[in-house]
Amino acid sequence: MKIFLLFIVIILLAGFGYGSWLYVQKNYELEQTRTTLAGLNATLVSLQGQIADEQANTAAVQGQLVNERARAAILEAELSTAINSSNSQKAALQSEVDTSKSKITKLETDLASANSLLSGAQSQIAIELDRLNTEIASLNTEIARLNSDLGKANSDLANLKATSTTHLSEIRGELNKVIDPRHFFSVEELQDWLQHDDTNTNPAYASLGLADKAFILQVKALRDGYLLPAAVDADTQHIYSWNTAIIGAGIYVVTASTDEILFLANFETPPAQRPLPLP
Repeated sequence: MKIFLLFIVIILLAGFGYGSWLYVQKNYELEQTRTTLAGLNATLVSLQGQIADEQANTAAVQGQLVNERARAAILEAELSTAINSSNSQKAALQSEVDTSKSKITKLETDLASANSLLSGAQSQIAIELDRLNTEIASLNTEIARLNSDLGKANSDLANLKATSTTHLSEIRGELNKVIDPRHFFSVEELQDWLQHDDTNTNPAYASLGLADKAFILQVKALRDGYLLPAAVDADTQHIYSWNTAIIGAGIYVVTASTDEILFLANFETPPAQRPLPLP
């Protein structure tokens, strides 16, 4: 009995331990996936920042080009109206116009290059964004699955804990019966217990002697938390066996093979209901 109960306890503890491990494992996987997702989101933000930087750079070049074209137009207008100016003044204006046109040419080249870089960057970043978005969507699906698994693991763990608590309580109650047995409260309680016991009717015990049946009845009573000790006596010809029930101050003899109950005598002082109660 004790070995069986110990086995049940081990099974319950193993189940509870597995449930705890599964919960921790799923929680770890979920945190890892969330960390990966956070990294991808950071990469996505960085790529979007790169696009913004390229667009700002292109806009700046476009602004410089617009300003330089406006300046060149002003210089050309001044040059066309400088009819009465000296040759040195015209030469100086022409030099500024040429310099401005040279800057315009360079800015146009820079703008074309910036547009090309922006176009290429946008194309590459668009591909990378598509990949990241696909991976993020996949990770979000995985997070949803892990959240579901985590919820189930948490529920299973709670159920295992509740089941373990219930079974351990039941086992503790059964063990307490064995380690803290008592006498029967009344003859009626003894009769009711004997009525449900099969020591006198079980075919497996039919071939056993009276002493064996008395010991079996003693063990069965103990397993249910009762004291019904077997007694053996003998003379030169026979061996006598029976069980003894103490009910209040009364001493009763029980025959295991028939469930017969006979009053024997009374104690002057009734013995304790539980001879050795638990502390």
